[in-house]
Amino acid sequence: MHGYALSPLEISRIIEQAFLPEKCVCTCPDGVSLNVQISPKDHPEKGMSFVGIPLAGLNTSRAIAALVLELRGELLEGKPGEWRKGLQK
Repeated sequence: MHGYALSPLEISRIIEQAFLPEKCVCTCPDGVSLNVQISPKDHPEKGMSFVGIPLAGLNTSRAIAALVLELRGELLEGKPGEWRKGLQK
């Protein structure tokens, strides 16, 4: 295991690209959590926001892929809102 960790900017870019061609915007307002806004490119008003995703657990490509999968599931179920402890543990 290497001592290298991804920066919040790098994590944001990976997540944003994972949702292409949809519009995805990631922000890291406090340096410890991530906010993700995802919307269809042709219907931006139908977007969903996920707030307070902890960055500490996103230290591997597998963890980032799992997050993307969970967010996609939430989009399919139509459940926006606060990041719940039941999702990313």
